[in-house]
Amino acid sequence: MTCTSKHVYLSVQTCYVSLSLYSFFLFLLFPFVLFKGLPHCVPLPLALRRIRCACVHISFLRSSTRVVTPPYLGTSFGDTHARTGEDSLRSLLILSLLLVPIGAVPLMDAKRAPLRKVRVADTVIQSCYVHAFSTEQEEVMGLLLGEVIVSTDCEKSAGEPNASSSVSIGPFKEANVWDSWVVQRSVRCSDRVEMAPELLSGASEEAERCTKQVGTHTRVIGWYHSHPRITPYPSHVDLRSQLSYQMMESGWVGLIFSVFYCNGSKQNATCIHCFQTGPGGTHEMVDLEIVPISKMPLKSLPPSDSTCRLLRTFRTEVEAAVEFVRKRCGGAQDAMDAARNLRDVQFYILEKLIAQPAILHMQCSVAELRKKVQELESRLQKKRPGNDVLFDVFN
Repeated sequence: MTCTSKHVYLSVQTCYVSLSLYSFFLFLLFPFVLFKGLPHCVPLPLALRRIRCACVHISFLRSSTRVVTPPYLGTSFGDTHARTGEDSLRSLLILSLLLVPIGAVPLMDAKRAPLRKVRVADTVIQSCYVHAFSTEQEEVMGLLLGEVIVSTDCEKSAGEPNASSSVSIGPFKEANVWDSWVVQRSVRCSDRVEMAPELLSGASEEAERCTKQVGTHTRVIGWYHSHPRITPYPSHVDLRSQLSYQMMESGWVGLIFSVFYCNGSKQNATCIHCFQTGPGGTHEMVDLEIVPISKMPLKSLPPSDSTCRLLRTFRTEVEAAVEFVRKRCGGAQDAMDAARNLRDVQFYILEKLIAQPAILHMQCSVAELRKKVQELESRLQKKRPGNDVLFDVFN
């Protein structure tokens, strides 16, 4: 079976018409069918970029498609009709893009949206401060658990006071932190701290357990570390570590707790700094708000066992240091006795710094809770006199 140039010409024209109709319906219905209900939109520049990309693809089709015409028709016959089909395709593509409302153009890369605000529960701040004040010679670190929400900025059009005339500016992210996770440090220095990457899997498991506890989807969304005796601003090492985390999640939160810092005007000053790594490795501050844990979007409160987790982590680090001494000295008795004595001293100090204040805090909390229960019972007695008031309330 032979294929004449006329057949080739008809096939090319059929291809152009099919592509034209397909692209028209695709670009017209794509935002409403596949992205229906998504609140993330982008402004006009993205639509213009899509138009330019469509034109580039058309030029590629033209350069890669060769129409063979019979000699008696001349070479201009096929070129003229090829250009006609190309122009039709370009016109339909641009028309379909312009027919789609600009506000309905979906955002294809919401993962790169910038982080604008961070809300941290007061219980998390307390746990992080306890961790930071546990040592004055080394930096400590941990991970933050919560959620990252993507929102869209909208501004009203000029001269249009109605809310329906708002134009989307672009997406941004907000983070809610309601729990923390203490991790074992792989590098322990006075000026930097690092953790092993495999420890993120353990934090992910903790996030899953926290999800079942609080009734809200929880994941690892940030990290915190301390700056003992120095300012709260991140170093180049901190910015590089933050950037590596932001490659996975653009809304990754970075918190720095500056403790034991003294200057000429303030003694024993403490500070919390929220930051991210900007373009070119620059430092960008992020708005931070501390809110009560009751203001978080949770169905129940997260587990309050941060003190136990902190003590377990420190014990693991100290035991690892003793094991390191044993390997280096070959199990020499004098060296091992010194390492074990130092271990016992560190355990005693950790108990004084962490365990005893936590016990005192819980005792004070129990007394306050008992007063609150008595107050609520007295209110119920006034509203419903009787002996079985509490039974009626809880049933």
